[in-house]
Amino acid sequence: MAGYNGNTSIAPIQMSSVYLQNKIGQNFPEYIDLVSKKDAETPIHTDWAKLTSSPTWTTQDRYLFIKEFSEKYGNQSADYWNNNQVHHIRPRIYGGTNDFSNLMPVPVQQHQLITTWFRNY
Repeated sequence: MAGYNGNTSIAPIQMSSVYLQNKIGQNFPEYIDLVSKKDAETPIHTDWAKLTSSPTWTTQDRYLFIKEFSEKYGNQSADYWNNNQVHHIRPRIYGGTNDFSNLMPVPVQQHQLITTWFRNY
């Protein structure tokens, strides 16, 4: 493409950051687990339909996740599991399952921010 004086003047367009926002404009709280490197945001879509009720989540489900996580990433301390909650990347109320691939540990405070964000999804 030629400019005013015949010289080319094409400059690359700078990429802007894209933020996932809920219906009231809050940005999704970013979090990447330091152990597994799972990103709480990456697989989120904006078109998930809300179910009438959530599938169950039990202490046995939590135990099985921690067991598989430990087998895959090594044992974490009891303190680690006391300070982290198991987060459903795709929330159960939006069709998320208890499958290992949909779960990740998230610090309690960060998990509260994510849960609050989803109230206005």
